[in-house]
Amino acid sequence: MKAVRLHAYDQPLRLDEVPEPSITSPHDVIVGVAGAGLCRTDLHIQQGWFAPLGLVDLPFTLGHENTGWIHEVGPAVENVAVGDAVICHPQMSCGICPACRIGEDMQCAQGLNFSGLTRDGGFAGFVYAVRHKPWIAAVHGFAMGGGLEFALACDMVVAARDAVFGLPEPKRGLLAAAGGAYRLPRAIPRAIALEMLTTGATIDAQRAHALGLVNRVVELAALPEAALALAAQVAANAPLSVRESLAIGRAAAEWDEAALRRFSAEATARVMASDDAREGPRAFVEKRPPVWRS
Repeated sequence: MKAVRLHAYDQPLRLDEVPEPSITSPHDVIVGVAGAGLCRTDLHIQQGWFAPLGLVDLPFTLGHENTGWIHEVGPAVENVAVGDAVICHPQMSCGICPACRIGEDMQCAQGLNFSGLTRDGGFAGFVYAVRHKPWIAAVHGFAMGGGLEFALACDMVVAARDAVFGLPEPKRGLLAAAGGAYRLPRAIPRAIALEMLTTGATIDAQRAHALGLVNRVVELAALPEAALALAAQVAANAPLSVRESLAIGRAAAEWDEAALRRFSAEATARVMASDDAREGPRAFVEKRPPVWRS
């Protein structure tokens, strides 16, 4: 069988022949991979972010977020069977403590951490990541805990009608520590946010839309197209104008009026000095699509 593997940090990947896995202990599970994903953590590993921590042994097989089916199980495995469809995400955990037994592997009592928590980007290298483009979340099903925190880290949210949002951490003696505890009260009315934070209550997609957490609610089948359509609307505009407007909008909840006024004036000067500030009005007068250059 073949695998994409990293042999040296910050070097091109190789497609290697690797041995077929086999069951070696009673609790082993072998998954036949139907689709392998490459996520931000894979890129961080390739760039050597985790090298000082000693978490990665080279050569390392990338593509750790996978979908597939159960190919073979050890004799002690009872929760899955051969042929079951599964989604896989590796998490170092003991598998036997109370948290692991109810599926809360991220809170393993043995203190084993997901490596995505070890960088400035925060949870999965995502929730605190610096970016200059709009991030749009497409949500369906349960966006609970970290799922909602991912959505709160984005600038816009498109949700399927089956989406459910919540921060259930207090029900487990935990805290929404990846930004949820302070971003939710910024995103929706304070009283509703505090109720959700302290009770673990959930809201559905329609309620989230009414509260301003969600931009659009669509049928599940239309979710990818709706999110891409919103992205296309943004992409049709002048890139510099979008970046500067987004920066001001993101700062609005944290900065005071005087600071925002200065920031806005500086951004306006940059925009007005660009070719796009002349191209936009010219294209409008000439009744043609603008050609952005900034």
